[in-house]
Amino acid sequence: MNLETSVTEVSVSHSSSWTNSDMNDRFEKICVMVEEEQKVLSMIVGGLASRIASIENQAPQANPSDVTTRTVIGLVIPANLSITNIRELIKTRGALVRDCLPIARGVIETLVNASFLMTDTSLADQAWRHSQQKLLRKFDKKFGRGEFSIHVKYDAPDELKGISGIESAIQEFSTRKGQERAWTELSVEQRIEAIGHRFGKEIAGGFLGAYAVIYSDASEVLHGSLYGAQLFYRSADRLTGQIEDHKEACRGYAESIVFSLFLGLNSLIRALCQKEVLSDIDALLGNYYQKFVDLHMEELESRSGDNLS
Repeated sequence: MNLETSVTEVSVSHSSSWTNSDMNDRFEKICVMVEEEQKVLSMIVGGLASRIASIENQAPQANPSDVTTRTVIGLVIPANLSITNIRELIKTRGALVRDCLPIARGVIETLVNASFLMTDTSLADQAWRHSQQKLLRKFDKKFGRGEFSIHVKYDAPDELKGISGIESAIQEFSTRKGQERAWTELSVEQRIEAIGHRFGKEIAGGFLGAYAVIYSDASEVLHGSLYGAQLFYRSADRLTGQIEDHKEACRGYAESIVFSLFLGLNSLIRALCQKEVLSDIDALLGNYYQKFVDLHMEELESRSGDNLS
């Protein structure tokens, strides 16, 4: 069966669930929409993986575009699994929401990276070189500064040391002082900018929205700052809070997380559709995005009505 046809049929079979009249909660509706996006992504990834496996069996030298697709698949599969775990953990919008925030941050950056890889065929090879040299570096690491430091070193497997180009890759991802460099020197915002130039403003805008909604606060939680520790235990405008402030923060961040996941997934899938020329699925995801916007407009109108009454 054609990939686009099968994805569209599955989507149509589930499309009524998010508009269920019994589902009045915007949070629950967005959760269902995220789940639908996950199903679409899983079907696309399955189809692409089968195609690449077939090509690689026939031709030992893969073309750069297929290397990119294979690398993107390697990123989005674990990200999709993490999204499933997040949806399970935040169902009650309780205390577990705080632990989901940094996980969601990691997911969004992974989706950004996957889309960024598709902006230039050379980036997949760069990511693979970084990954391979990172494996070897693990066998010889230094931690700390001055007298408060340790050096951990043990023998690396011969098969790892024998990877072609591994030593040059270590040099590539080292500073002049020998410190390790990240796989790309571009910030997340710069990567999103590159995505925008390649795939358009709407896709970049989705990533910017996903990034803006959770990234800063998730980073504070992840890095253990006082602000991050207090985030769920005070009100929005006071340094201290009551139990109701905690409950409200959990509810609010649960919504922020699913909004961010929806936007990130939507942009990633649409970028992948552009790369692989899956125009029907791209249009389908555009419809999902419009539903998402409509939900927000309904919420804004509802709040405006409450304020006037």
